Amino acid sequence: MSVKKNKESMKTNTLKVLSANIIESIRNDQGKNLPDVISQIKVSTDGNQQLRNTMVEFAETYLQRKSFSIDDMKNRIEGQCAVFTKHKYFELKARAKLLLGSHYLATFKHFAECLQELIAIELIAQKHLGTNHMILCEALFTKGSVYFFQGDIESSSRVIEQAQSLKSFSQATHELQFKSHINLARNYAMMNNVEHLKKHIALAEKSWVFYQGVYDKAALYARKSDLLKFENDWAGSYAILNEGLEFYKPTQFTLRTAEFYKEIGVLLSTEKNPNRDFKTSMHSFEQALNLSRELKIERMEAAILQDMWEAAYSFQEWKICSEKLIEHKEIMDRINQEELYVHIKKLEQYEHEEKLKLMSEGKPSFNKGMINEVLQLRKETEELRQKNMHNQHILSNLDALIERISNSNKIGQGTLQELSRISEKGKRDISSLDAKLIECEDAYPHFSAALVKIIPSITPMEMKVAKLMRIGLNTQSIATVCGVTNKSIETHRMNLRKKIDLDHHQSLSAFIMTII
Repeated sequence: MSVKKNKESMKTNTLKVLSANIIESIRNDQGKNLPDVISQIKVSTDGNQQLRNTMVEFAETYLQRKSFSIDDMKNRIEGQCAVFTKHKYFELKARAKLLLGSHYLATFKHFAECLQELIAIELIAQKHLGTNHMILCEALFTKGSVYFFQGDIESSSRVIEQAQSLKSFSQATHELQFKSHINLARNYAMMNNVEHLKKHIALAEKSWVFYQGVYDKAALYARKSDLLKFENDWAGSYAILNEGLEFYKPTQFTLRTAEFYKEIGVLLSTEKNPNRDFKTSMHSFEQALNLSRELKIERMEAAILQDMWEAAYSFQEWKICSEKLIEHKEIMDRINQEELYVHIKKLEQYEHEEKLKLMSEGKPSFNKGMINEVLQLRKETEELRQKNMHNQHILSNLDALIERISNSNKIGQGTLQELSRISEKGKRDISSLDAKLIECEDAYPHFSAALVKIIPSITPMEMKVAKLMRIGLNTQSIATVCGVTNKSIETHRMNLRKKIDLDHHQSLSAFIMTII
């Protein structure tokens, strides 16, 4: 090889160029070219050995991404980001965080962690890459998906439109352009905004000509069906969904098949549909339910069960309605328990990290008592939050159902009693904590601000305890309202005393009552 050609080859193997090649392959061909880039990095002599190794590791992480658990992916990405930060490879760092965020999102459980990674990407872009960088565009789009799955449709639409407003969006892949427009069409369908629905379907179709991603074609079928429903063309809407179903049946995309069965069930049970048919609707739901169980997607199973009992409710099929409502409650209990387990595992990790930190600072005795208290408090609070959220979700629908079917002969008394038992238990379980806190805010609107001035380091739970004390509740009453133990409340009271620096003869209750 000539000297000139050798120099040109060395230029193409600089780490900056190779890092750009990694990003380009991930963005444009889902990593198909990464094995070749990895080979080039391994023979490159440019830059730091640690950085070269980390770039290879990151590329391999992307290629094997579906095989990693959440913890494994988190540990790998955090280690890689530390090296990328050290060597100022900020675009690779942002790309690694987007990979971790997407991994969190795919679980449909770790939404808070996903948002944390996306916010970090926004900060990296603002500080190092520029506010029109493509990685920011992609992060905003992903954030839109998080908000959608959390049920915040307006926020989802806002951040997707923010992504589209960036100059870099014009250079986005056809895939990203298609998905952003089709997701906005979905959001606007849910918000009954026909004009915007129509606009974004048209834009999505333009991108689809170039994208042609088989898995995502389902969204086009679904949105066109939505539009026909708004135009009262129910037969056309049904035909589009059936076309989508037949398209996906022979494919490996079982999830898409299940989704179409579900959507057909919803369409055939919609009260406005002149062609509504209970039997065909429930048959379609059953097909979707079986596939969701085969795929082991419990959230989808729960959504289908909810559609089923709502359909039965609209047709006044009370026995089926009550059966599916009870099944829905049972699976939501399982889902909430799983989410609680995930949360507790995070707390255990937090506890471990805090112990190591405090021990390194020479504070092992302080660590044991305080960290265990924080861990216990967070477990108790999360248990209460999960229980209240779930109960609030079912009770209003359950009470309405009981009222309507109590005099019907279509349902056995045993099932009716079971529904009543669930309702009463839910009502007993719902805490009055929010109501009590609001009572304090109404009576003493400046209390919180005054207490923060006195105790800048006050925790959220200590603030709640103080508010409940301010309206005259004793330790037992506070524990009952909060759904925790007396010992937990006593610990918070002790911490408040220490932070206020009260003498042993001074009353915490008396001090709290003086704050207006």
